[in-house]
Amino acid sequence: MEKFGLSILLLVLGTYGYLGAIITLSNIHKASKNGFPTKISKIENKNSESIGYIATYIIPFAFQSFNNWLDLVSICFIIFIIYRVYINSSLLLINPVLNLRYSIFEFEYMEGEKIRNGILISKEKDLQEDDSIKLYSIGNKMFYSIKINEK
Repeated sequence: MEKFGLSILLLVLGTYGYLGAIITLSNIHKASKNGFPTKISKIENKNSESIGYIATYIIPFAFQSFNNWLDLVSICFIIFIIYRVYINSSLLLINPVLNLRYSIFEFEYMEGEKIRNGILISKEKDLQEDDSIKLYSIGNKMFYSIKINEK
């Protein structure tokens, strides 16, 4: 148990975070039915950005040793810095866990006479320009969408 204590703790925390994300996204999906309808004027898929996330942050942690408390403190400090950067930017939606079920897009849409832009998370894998969607705001310039089936 002494050897695997940190691993077990991280596994429990990771499972807790994953389940929390699933519940949160499920609630957002239900609430998004009350979003506002719009048409996509420009869209770019950002799913490949998560590869950079993995290469930059996850892989270096795989080769760290946790033999003493100083190593553990330095890793916790780095994780805290990464957390603050991601929370304060639109990079929050670009991560490998979300790519398991969702697609991430950078997009533009019309709101009245103004062109607006933002980051979009959707279960749809193939959103295109001129698609009709319902947008639900989940943050500053961050949206969840449901595709509107045109008849």
